[in-house]
Amino acid sequence: MNTENHLYVADANGFDRVTESEVNKKNIMPISYAGKLRCMTENFHNAVAVSRVHGSPDIFTDFTYDPNWPEIVQGLEHGQQAVDEADFTAQVYQLKLLEYVEKIKTGQVFGHVVTVLHSVDFQKRSLPHAHILVWQKKDYGQGSASTNVDDDALAIAHANAMEAALR
Repeated sequence: MNTENHLYVADANGFDRVTESEVNKKNIMPISYAGKLRCMTENFHNAVAVSRVHGSPDIFTDFTYDPNWPEIVQGLEHGQQAVDEADFTAQVYQLKLLEYVEKIKTGQVFGHVVTVLHSVDFQKRSLPHAHILVWQKKDYGQGSASTNVDDDALAIAHANAMEAALR
């Protein structure tokens, strides 16, 4: 199918531009339309393909929203809470998450990385929370990078990375 046909999908509710002939016609949203089943299925298949090529992930890490980040506190008016300005706080979270993922990709956090996958979901209090999977470069001659790091050192590296991402 041509994507040109999918660019002009109109909602029939409340728009005078939609004629009677256009109502009740089936419109197919592109795979990139976030939150829909096609997009989630495509992302799942991509993640499975990465696992087939690189094996199981070496590191699992979380990135959780903090309503006390200085950027958020400074952006709120007196008496407001972070939940009152959800659009603003979501933007701050997104920027910090992308900065953290970029630090992981460039090897500043866990060393040389082959690939990174992350998924964002929302907790009960509507706070964003990301799950991040990291595949490190395997050196079969000297063991994988993940086996050279013990659990305590990995926890310290994760804590340092989170602290650096929050600055």
